[in-house]
Amino acid sequence: MTKVAEKNVWRILAGRAISFVLLSLLLIILLGAKIASAQSASSSSLIVAPSTLVLLVGEDYALSALDATGRPVSGAEWALSTPIADFHVENGEAHLDALSAGRATLTATFDGQSASATISILSGSALPPATVRWSLEPTPGYETP
Repeated sequence: MTKVAEKNVWRILAGRAISFVLLSLLLIILLGAKIASAQSASSSSLIVAPSTLVLLVGEDYALSALDATGRPVSGAEWALSTPIADFHVENGEAHLDALSAGRATLTATFDGQSASATISILSGSALPPATVRWSLEPTPGYETP
């Protein structure tokens, strides 16, 4: 290979390396900005998980209060809008014991923030076909478009 050809090969390789580095930096910057905006958007969020719950009379379930990163929050205050279930707080979770058919809202409050879950209690020995037992709301700031 001649010296001229060798120089051209090195120029091409250097150009590709620079392009790769620039594209990598751009990707890092864009992803970093997206992650930072998602974290700042959700930094004061409180979530109750699950956000909807269907139980039969006699069943029990534990719900959790979560911070913006999905970590359990201990010390949340809990309130049930309608006395369709007994509940007590244990290790930061609200433990429900379904007493009678009906619908209620369970609200967690922590550090000036509040979040709720919809609780439905049905009578009978089995849930109706295709009943969704529980569901979760998307974590604020982390939804997919």
